[in-house]
Amino acid sequence: AVVSTQSTGGDHKSWFNILYRRHTLLYLLFFIKLLYLGFSVAILALTHKKFKIGSFLTYGFEWVGSQVPNGSTYTLIQHKLFPKMAACEITRRGATGLDVIRGMCVLPQNVSNSYIFLVFWIFLMLTILGNVIGCILT
Repeated sequence: AVVSTQSTGGDHKSWFNILYRRHTLLYLLFFIKLLYLGFSVAILALTHKKFKIGSFLTYGFEWVGSQVPNGSTYTLIQHKLFPKMAACEITRRGATGLDVIRGMCVLPQNVSNSYIFLVFWIFLMLTILGNVIGCILT
């Protein structure tokens, strides 16, 4: 006669028991926090890559510390990344042919863009700081 050594009762291991065994949930939580941190840093890096003139990494710090000395031609970071005015050239057809008009164009959308990106930068920095603190405390 063949005797079975498998138990059908109390040895049953469910997923719940496996997850709670030896701090697995703690490791899972730490891994998820690292994913959040990596995602936040990736968003910061990708946004920084889109800015050609200035640096998005230090955008908020430069915004807070920006004061133009009197008589200076220094350009503030918010005006460097989002200029309020730009040189433009408009070509139009007139009675004498093509007329080229050169002048300054006002860019009102850039005023709100500078504030939107400042709020985005602050939110992103707080998210990264919270994720780092969360990873340290875990």
